[in-house]
Amino acid sequence: MVNEHIPCGARRGFKRDNAKRYVVMSQNSLKLSIKDELIELSRLELDCLKLAANGHRTNQIGSELNASEKEVEILLYCAERKLGAKNRLHAIGIAVSQGLIGIDYK
Repeated sequence: MVNEHIPCGARRGFKRDNAKRYVVMSQNSLKLSIKDELIELSRLELDCLKLAANGHRTNQIGSELNASEKEVEILLYCAERKLGAKNRLHAIGIAVSQGLIGIDYK
């Protein structure tokens, strides 16, 4: 659980949500405090996670974001490491459980 004080370096621009997490969304990244650890995901990493969570394959994500398959794989790998996930599915689960991304049910 996050301490009651705002983490160092996060005094400006952070808002506290109902789950006692400190979140700031800029144009290019999202910073999130989970278990006293500050995590910063880039906008592209977050977009890749969203598309992967909704069933898109790496090549489909690449065409959607105008990126190569290799770039998408690297972005997803970086998101996995930043979230402390063991694999892509675990990273999606963490992102969904923290409210970072949603899943479209069609």
